[in-house]
Amino acid sequence: MKRYVALDGVDGSGKDTQAVLLVDRLRAEGIDVHVAREPDEANPVGVLLRSLLQSGRHAESHAALFVADRLASSPLRRRVLDAGRTIVQVRSLLSTLVYQSRRWPREQLLRMHDGLDLVPDVIVVPVVPVEAAQGHIGARGTPLEVYETGGWLAETRAKYRETEPVLRLGAKYDVLVPVVIVDGTGTAEEVHARVWEVVCG
Repeated sequence: MKRYVALDGVDGSGKDTQAVLLVDRLRAEGIDVHVAREPDEANPVGVLLRSLLQSGRHAESHAALFVADRLASSPLRRRVLDAGRTIVQVRSLLSTLVYQSRRWPREQLLRMHDGLDLVPDVIVVPVVPVEAAQGHIGARGTPLEVYETGGWLAETRAKYRETEPVLRLGAKYDVLVPVVIVDGTGTAEEVHARVWEVVCG
């Protein structure tokens, strides 16, 4: 079983729902789970980043702030893993590589993560049609964040689908992070079965 699992993908892809189902099932199996999110609003960087995502301001700084948020949260997550617990996280460094590649070269985004000493064991990406993602976002009844508009959804969905099956990180590209794309269509339980197979199969 993977001990540090991230669920990623476009807004409205169902990753939050799948995180809840995964956490519930792991706990039912007697596994102690810590739930994490990016941005991590338990630290000041995450709070600032969330406010900028809601307003759309200072978009040129988002990539650096996501990396800073990750670095600030890394010590706590390391302690969680060292204590023998499991982490289920919503979003990951893959989001930065996908969303911020419109503004920054991918190689530069990868280099920005060189100082990150903790990465997920696997990143699971549920993929749904853009129309389904838009429907899920609209059903929330909350104001759209900057990356939740139709143009962004179509572009980022394509980039997620094109993501290589293993991310290579670190100064020597020797840190490997598996990325598994799963079909996000069907009932939440059907998608959960696919996620579970990746995590515990």
